[in-house]
Amino acid sequence: MNTRQRKKHKIIWLLLLVIVPILLVFTIVNLKEPLFTHNNALGVVKGEAKQIMLENETFTVLLDPKNTDGNLQIFLKKSLESPAPLVYAVSKDMPKDSYIGTLTAKGKYDFKINSTTTSVKIYDAIKKEELLNIPLSWD
Repeated sequence: MNTRQRKKHKIIWLLLLVIVPILLVFTIVNLKEPLFTHNNALGVVKGEAKQIMLENETFTVLLDPKNTDGNLQIFLKKSLESPAPLVYAVSKDMPKDSYIGTLTAKGKYDFKINSTTTSVKIYDAIKKEELLNIPLSWD
């Protein structure tokens, strides 16, 4: 390297030394909160009458009993230890539980269930254990 190249090389490295930390600070400052927060998740539209079936630090489960299909909403507030828990509808008319979906990450999940469903079961298929059983009331 000749003296001119050394000088340019030094200037470029000094600029990088200043610019990279500034860019890192800007990215950390501009990081948004998680898209799903409990405060905005339960924003129920006015006029909708939904019953809260369960509310704890991990789940909020809402049921719309006036809907003939039975709109079930599960809000997963924090990730579960199980990688992909399965959601089953337990009905007194059916001998076997019917699979309705999977919970994968934090967020809102909508499921259609019929009015004969008596409870919703969240099941870990890997460990073969029931994580949660939520009784439903259609009143």
